[in-house]
Amino acid sequence: MTKKIMIFLAVVLLCLSMFVSASAFTPVERMLPLVVDEAQLLSKEEKSALIARCESFTTEHEMEIAVVTITDLQGMTAEMYADDFYDYNGYGYGENDDGILVLYVDGAYGERELHITTHGKGTSEFYDTVREEMYVIMKDLIIEEDYNGAFNAFVQKAEEVMKPYVSPTVFFVCVLFGVVGGLLVTNHMTSKNYSVYQRDATIYERSGSLELVNYRDRLVNTNIQRIPKATSNNNGGSRSTTHRSSSGRTHGGTGGRF
Repeated sequence: MTKKIMIFLAVVLLCLSMFVSASAFTPVERMLPLVVDEAQLLSKEEKSALIARCESFTTEHEMEIAVVTITDLQGMTAEMYADDFYDYNGYGYGENDDGILVLYVDGAYGERELHITTHGKGTSEFYDTVREEMYVIMKDLIIEEDYNGAFNAFVQKAEEVMKPYVSPTVFFVCVLFGVVGGLLVTNHMTSKNYSVYQRDATIYERSGSLELVNYRDRLVNTNIQRIPKATSNNNGGSRSTTHRSSSGRTHGGTGGRF
């Protein structure tokens, strides 16, 4: 009985310690800019323009977007570094700290890394396939040493994702109203034209001018084109995998080394 009590107390203490560690994180106010270029890959003008674009995105969509470049992970993985940089430097918009941040680790060929971390609404908006697309776009540009182009492409893709969604039903209704309105206007305009209508064109035919002696229908050629039916290839494309950071908060993440 004593052994069972000891095991029970140990489990309770373990649960309490996990709860304390997870709830110990206290959000802080962001003091750093939305672009932190420690690797010094951007010119002063490029950095200023990118910061302005990130701030505009944040204001419009109520979600922070940030770019960070470094040269040393300080013994951490890119995922750990990106998550901690986001959490402990106060990134994120509103009460839920919604946002997305990309970390680029500069280095030699094969040692460069990109990692995108998301939190709050950023995780649901930028799901796995979107983050993977962002990663590929930036990686290709970074290989060409177009760092400014890579980070602006990151923001550009985020802007495309956050555009308001118009459902097919709403689109169809708008088109229908447009067509109906156009027909009503056209009918109103044509109703003012008074023309003489004839049931057929026999009055314009000269008697005996046309005589068919021998005729028959003949099939000259036929062409059948078979088009395969499109199949759905949606394997949970909007899924967003998550993990816990050292602060105990939930993040989405995608990255790789190249």
